[in-house]
Amino acid sequence: MLDLNELRELYSTNFQAGAVVNSGDLPAPLSGLEFYLLSGNGRVVLRQGEKLVMVQSYPEMEAITDLGQLPPDPVLAEVKADGGNIRLVYLSDRHSFAAITRGGHLDGSISAILDNLFGEALRAFFTDHPETVVCLEFIRHKEAGYLAGYGFTARWHGRPAGYFVFDMFDKGCDAKTDTPWYERKTLETLCARYGLSLIPNLGVFTNGEGDRLALALAEVPPVFEGAVLKAADSRDRRRIYKLRWENLGERFAEKQRQRETGKAEPLPAVRDAAVIMEHFRQGYEQPELGLKRGISPDEQKELEAWQVALAQAAQTDKRTIGPAANHYKSFLEGILTAAGSFSPNVQVELHNMVKARAGRIVAEALRQK
Repeated sequence: MLDLNELRELYSTNFQAGAVVNSGDLPAPLSGLEFYLLSGNGRVVLRQGEKLVMVQSYPEMEAITDLGQLPPDPVLAEVKADGGNIRLVYLSDRHSFAAITRGGHLDGSISAILDNLFGEALRAFFTDHPETVVCLEFIRHKEAGYLAGYGFTARWHGRPAGYFVFDMFDKGCDAKTDTPWYERKTLETLCARYGLSLIPNLGVFTNGEGDRLALALAEVPPVFEGAVLKAADSRDRRRIYKLRWENLGERFAEKQRQRETGKAEPLPAVRDAAVIMEHFRQGYEQPELGLKRGISPDEQKELEAWQVALAQAAQTDKRTIGPAANHYKSFLEGILTAAGSFSPNVQVELHNMVKARAGRIVAEALRQK
């Protein structure tokens, strides 16, 4: 059985109370949930009734840029979606499930969306498998290609959303030992039985089959980012690899161009800034783009406080919107700058994104007034 004092000592470097992202949307049953961030890669422990349950982190992915250099052991290739990496944890004492981001934060908005739009199928699954943690890629409305092409028609506040399941494992009860990951066949059986959306796969490939993998990748719709490679013959997740269109050279340059915003020419700074912002908000790094870390629980709490202050200013005294917006933007830009090193073009796009986020907060507050 897990002991909080032992965990505090074992994970002393990173141990801290967990933070809630988008707390305004947090489902009522999750209010006051006791959970703790244990490591910089998103390992968390949550209170479930009288006991604690461990939710292991999802492994980092290593980039492959040459299809002629595949891993030595057989790998299963799955398409890579561009969304939010979520571990969905069912808490039987609260009759609710919590969406934990890759960085270890509790996302109130994603928890609410999954519950409201897909709760029937997910609850049926968790009723029979309450100890299973579901790893899924949460797809927001901005990734319209996924939603239009893969049957996601449900809407939250007028905007569509969807998800792809890509892994599962059981909650842990040991401070040092992770639980095994489910095999692909098991995922296929469970997702088919409960009507869950499973990430498409391309088959199994071995070292020396780069050309065959390239042919399979050529058939992948450009709305996806590329592919993810996992061990095919075991439940080992110590090494996971990613293949992204932009890292595979001219062979897949057209797919990358089609993935852009619909413009004739690619806009890499816009794309990179969006990825940086999304990963930062989820609490984890993106070293390829210069992001060294995600937002910390303390930073998240302070950012939420500035967001609340900005919304209150919009609803009470419009004369105070400007100063409140400046405080919000200054804080968010400051912690983003401290979290990485970005090119001037990306910095400009991040500035625009922060400004746009502040505008959306004001607009939503005025709409609710």
